[in-house]
Amino acid sequence: MRNTPASTFSVSGIGIVNSVWYPADQWFSFSAIALGTGTIAGTMKVQVSNDSVDSKQADIVAFDLAGVTVALVALKGVIPKLDSAYNWVRLVFTSSGGAGAITMRLKASGV
Repeated sequence: MRNTPASTFSVSGIGIVNSVWYPADQWFSFSAIALGTGTIAGTMKVQVSNDSVDSKQADIVAFDLAGVTVALVALKGVIPKLDSAYNWVRLVFTSSGGAGAITMRLKASGV
């Protein structure tokens, strides 16, 4: 199992924050968690891409992974294990209000 570095963001009000793109071309599966502080509310989702592995992060075209969006409940959210056949994976948090910090982390298994 591989832990990716946690992505922590301060959020106030309504907005969207993205983790960095993680190279996932050697992953078999992954899961994700989100932990919030303060009064933050919102949803976490997964975006994927099959752009070439040597793409610059700013150039990667993102696609939402259908049906993989979770709302924070009691400042926590979990995306259970998903199979992976993508070159890139990132997490996106959409704040629906409140203020605080959100920490998102992917855990992957692979080569």
